[in-house]
Amino acid sequence: MTMYIQHRYRIFYLLSLLIICSLSGLNAQTNSTLETKVLDALSEMPAKNQEHLDSIMVNIMAMGTEGVQAFTERLIPSGEGNDSQARYLLHSLANFAGRPSEGFVSGSVVEEAFLTAIDQSNDKEVQTFLIRRLAFCGTDASVDQMSSYLSDPDLFKPAISTLSYIGTDKASKAILSAANSDVLEISRAAIKALGDLQYDPAAEILNDITLNRINQEIDRETARISLMALSEIANASSHKILLKAANTAGFRKDEKEAVIAYTNYGNRLLEKNDRVLAAKVGAQILKNCTAPDQLQFRSSAIHLLSAIEGTEFNKSLLKEIENQDKNYRGSVLDAASKILTVNEIESWIKAFEEASLEAKPQIIRMLGQIDNPAVFEHCLQASIGHQNEDISIAAIKMLVYQEKSASLDLLLEKLKDKSNEHEKSAIEETLLRICDKEDITTLAESLPSMQPEAQAIIVKVLGARGASEEFSSILELAGKGNNNLDEAVYGVLGSISTTDNLPQLVELLEGVDTENAVTSVQEAIIQVLDHSNTDHANEMIRAYNSSKKRERLLPILAATGGDEALHLTAKALNSGSETERVIALQTLSNWRNNEAIPVLYKALDDSAEPSVRSDVFYAYLKQVSGSTHTNDQKLLLIKKVVWADNSHEEKQSILKACRNIQTFLSLVFVSNYLNDEELISLASGTAIAIALPTPTFKGLSGDIVRDIVSRSINNLSGPDSQYLKIDVKEFLDNMSNETGYIPIFNGKDLNGWQGLVDDPIKRAAMSEKRLADKQAAANTEMMNDWVVKDGHLTFIGEEFKNICTTNKYEDFSMLIDWKIGKGGDSGVYLRGAPQVQIWDTALVEVGAEVGSGGLYNNISHPDKPLVVADNPVNEWNTFRITIIGEKVTVYLNGQLVVDQVVFENYWNREIPIFTSEAIELQAHGENVAFRNVYVKELIKDHSSN
Repeated sequence: MTMYIQHRYRIFYLLSLLIICSLSGLNAQTNSTLETKVLDALSEMPAKNQEHLDSIMVNIMAMGTEGVQAFTERLIPSGEGNDSQARYLLHSLANFAGRPSEGFVSGSVVEEAFLTAIDQSNDKEVQTFLIRRLAFCGTDASVDQMSSYLSDPDLFKPAISTLSYIGTDKASKAILSAANSDVLEISRAAIKALGDLQYDPAAEILNDITLNRINQEIDRETARISLMALSEIANASSHKILLKAANTAGFRKDEKEAVIAYTNYGNRLLEKNDRVLAAKVGAQILKNCTAPDQLQFRSSAIHLLSAIEGTEFNKSLLKEIENQDKNYRGSVLDAASKILTVNEIESWIKAFEEASLEAKPQIIRMLGQIDNPAVFEHCLQASIGHQNEDISIAAIKMLVYQEKSASLDLLLEKLKDKSNEHEKSAIEETLLRICDKEDITTLAESLPSMQPEAQAIIVKVLGARGASEEFSSILELAGKGNNNLDEAVYGVLGSISTTDNLPQLVELLEGVDTENAVTSVQEAIIQVLDHSNTDHANEMIRAYNSSKKRERLLPILAATGGDEALHLTAKALNSGSETERVIALQTLSNWRNNEAIPVLYKALDDSAEPSVRSDVFYAYLKQVSGSTHTNDQKLLLIKKVVWADNSHEEKQSILKACRNIQTFLSLVFVSNYLNDEELISLASGTAIAIALPTPTFKGLSGDIVRDIVSRSINNLSGPDSQYLKIDVKEFLDNMSNETGYIPIFNGKDLNGWQGLVDDPIKRAAMSEKRLADKQAAANTEMMNDWVVKDGHLTFIGEEFKNICTTNKYEDFSMLIDWKIGKGGDSGVYLRGAPQVQIWDTALVEVGAEVGSGGLYNNISHPDKPLVVADNPVNEWNTFRITIIGEKVTVYLNGQLVVDQVVFENYWNREIPIFTSEAIELQAHGENVAFRNVYVKELIKDHSSN
């Protein structure tokens, strides 16, 4: 679709909307007042997207001038209230009304309403707001009213600005009328605006004003503005005035910036194609600007005349290059490069040969960008190896622009000679820029004739071009006593090796004798493994088992992965030599997948030496933080290493590991450290980082979130803390008023819970006395069978002894951590019905291998989880359960296991699940524990009813 068709389609769309709105407006008069329409429109601000905003604007314009005025009437003087929605809408409306579009309904209704509102308002700030909005949609219809404000000390600036945006002849004349104002500020603003508009009819009046200002030395600022305005308008009649001002300033920088204005005048004349007068300006500047402190103006004249005269100006540039100022020479060469043709090259080569040593590199950089045999021979080839290093390096680098074969031959020849370090670096840089795959053979054939330092450069270039066919010839260069060459050879192995080279690399790994070489060969092997389509795990394991220097092959195992590689690495960590243990730990901390986490945890649990324990601890956290686990699972893994004897440094690392886990439970966990004076600043910053939104996370909300963030804000410190506090306050101000998650288990006692009495249907049939008696008995059993210790709610009884909340819940979202012992079986009842299943997945005889989280008692709808996401028995798991109406969604350890499945009523399958009932925790006779039990009640959406 072409831009034109898109444009017409958009116009048709907007017109259609406008017509629909106009027709519907007839009926709306009886159903909706103007005030209702205004409130409805304001409630939609800010709009969802541009299309939504456009539709709102069309609706408003369909309301006519009276409708638009209803919005302007909602503007409040600054400091007297909040009218941000109205201002946002009016700004959008002005912008929309001012869009150019063929055949579209005129924005005059908006313009008319704004003008009326400005006239009726008594507040200068509100008037200013509306005047500035007219800049988007104003036309000649606004000019007369804007003109009336040009003498108002509070409104002249926005009035002039809006007139400038309107930009018509009538608007420009209105501004011109204010140029002679007796109020200096008004006069200055008008003159500047006329210059910005480049309003040519103003030249005669501004000439007179400028002459007067120039003669009044006390009014230098107005003179400066006037001179610049004249230069922008660029009328021929202003030349004498501008030249006089420049002469008065001695063609030097002054407060009136006269020479700057004169220079700008020349450029604007050229834009208007008055080349004769523009050339006269340039010639005057060249004539009068010869001193070192005038070279900036002379430089501008050089560029101006160069643009006017073209190649004819080349002779002048050749003279200018003799100037001793380096920056000025650079400007001259820049001008020369823009007009240079083949015909001028010879003269510039001669200039190069006669130039000073300081100027030669600059000329080389200008000429060298032209692929020309004469430039190559007389400037570049003749300069490479020059005793002046700057000249030589400039020539080397400019070979990039020359014919490649000649440049390559010259560079290789230069490499054979003695070169200093800077020249070698320049040669390497140039070779990397000009050489590609087709040059590999030429480069490789040059190696035998090179000295080791030069060979190192060639090797790096071959490596950068992936010269795998030269693997053997490159490898042969190593081990001959030159460290730089060895480093270059080993450094490129990853780029030139293939799977065919693996045996040689493994053998080389045992033979190299420097740490850098070992690391380079290891990286080469890993790179080959990563790019191979074949599994080389067994090959690498055999190499490891047969190696005399196994520690060197340990990092390779991280790249191969697999159970055997992990087992060998764990064995080295537990029983290897001191060196092997250190490297094994580094290997595990860099393991490619999540497999190393349990190995590190076991090592952490078994380790007795404090130093080793500390290293393992940090390796474990590094692996957890960088793992592909879900946020819920990462938090559980972090909590596993939270012990009473954690050092201060370990606690810091724990908090840092939580920073990117943006979940409610992570925030609650981090808040526990807000009472630690040594950690309060870090904990506060971490809590805020967890709660606040990011481009991919909408942020947390609720009373608990508000409380934690509010307690954290004043503990922030550091150079950027003040800016962060502003963001946090804005976050709190904009947070919804929803209650959010609240705890239904306080971690201390069984308050809010009671023993279970039968099922909801049977309870409903009981008398009040019978229910009360049975409830009392159930509560007594609960106190015997359920205990609270260390913040955990644990079942210690026998048989089926469920407990339930004293409150009933309708639609809700629930968070709960659970842990079950070997052979265990439990669950979470939703609205009094079983259940979201919890069990030991080893119980295959009852089908537990499918995992926890399924709706176990469903018959007609799915009862099994989508995936197995359980942690091992006796380890904590996290459920995120949501029930809305009859449908349940369950996440287990961050993985979706139930996706909006209908939850059947186990007690009576003829009826839906109860609309309101208690939450139950099931005891099945085995050890089960719960913690972090939170519920967020969800407001039902009745919009469809």
